[in-house]
Amino acid sequence: MSEEMPRRKKRKGILIPLLIGIPVLAILAFLFFNLKPEALSPDEILAKKEWNDQELTTALARSMSLTTTGQQRKEIQRHLSRQLKKRPPGVREEIRCRAIAGTVTTSLKQLRRMPAEDRSKMIAALQKKAEKNFTTLVSSSKERQKLAEQLKTKEMQSFTNAVNKAIFSEFTPAERVQFAPITKIWIKTMKVMGR
Repeated sequence: MSEEMPRRKKRKGILIPLLIGIPVLAILAFLFFNLKPEALSPDEILAKKEWNDQELTTALARSMSLTTTGQQRKEIQRHLSRQLKKRPPGVREEIRCRAIAGTVTTSLKQLRRMPAEDRSKMIAALQKKAEKNFTTLVSSSKERQKLAEQLKTKEMQSFTNAVNKAIFSEFTPAERVQFAPITKIWIKTMKVMGR
């Protein structure tokens, strides 16, 4: 009986750290595998040659809203496009759709975080730009042809679907009211395009 006591103590000495250590290791493993890595800088994106699908989706989404110069943004998008072409067509389309949906969702979140006055100014600027684009479209058959070609692309179809989804399922009633003038211009534009 006296030999059993040291064995129990020895087992407890091993069991207690083990019981504490397993949950800690599980939490660390979860954090390691599930935390999103910090976003790559434009230079890091251009230097990266091997991408998994999630990394490519995230980089594509960021490339649509990067605060870089026009030339650097074009270089990044060309680089990512080359990476995208390495995938089979179905996977390519899925990555494109997820990236565009991610961009729309991120833009909406950023808009919601803006102070009310800044948000109103931005919506007014978007409306002004939409009106200008509509006027140009109505007066120029060349611009109508250009838009018609864009509307046929998978990217534009994905973008339109993501925007429609955001408007109908993610916008609050107040946001729908705020964006109503822009939505009306979009509808007029689509009518001019025969859609």
